[in-house]
Amino acid sequence: MKYQLLALPFNRIFNRRNYLCLLLMLFITQLTKSQNQISTTEISISKYGIEEGLRQSMVKQVYQDSRGLLWMVTGDGLNCFDGQTFKLFRVPAEVPFTQHDNMMRCLVETELNHFVVSTASSLCLFNSINAEFKIITKEIGSHPVLFPLLLNKKPLSWIYGKG
Repeated sequence: MKYQLLALPFNRIFNRRNYLCLLLMLFITQLTKSQNQISTTEISISKYGIEEGLRQSMVKQVYQDSRGLLWMVTGDGLNCFDGQTFKLFRVPAEVPFTQHDNMMRCLVETELNHFVVSTASSLCLFNSINAEFKIITKEIGSHPVLFPLLLNKKPLSWIYGKG
């Protein structure tokens, strides 16, 4: 599009009112141009639940680790989702663990493949390579809380109990 200038005195063309109208027209023109150039992106949403392999539908936390895996903290262990399938990790049914330790509440990644997990009565280390849980601290009724904050590669936790 070509623009032609009229040979009129400057002060007649660019008085304050005409100047404001010109700016408004340019703004509207640019706005409509940019609205026409906006591209829409389709978002694909997939639903995953018990039918697709999730062990329990009551998920307390969803966490994406440094490798991109999704971890679901449930009342029946940890579920790891790689984009295709779910894998369940539960504490062993032997001493010093109890069934309460599978009632997991929170997960924090401390380094690659290593996590700290809070359960109904303990804090545990979890190594995702060998699927091994180790107890950090355990006291029935303590209800440890993990915060997603690392201090020297260690998560901040709060343990409260009776009294």
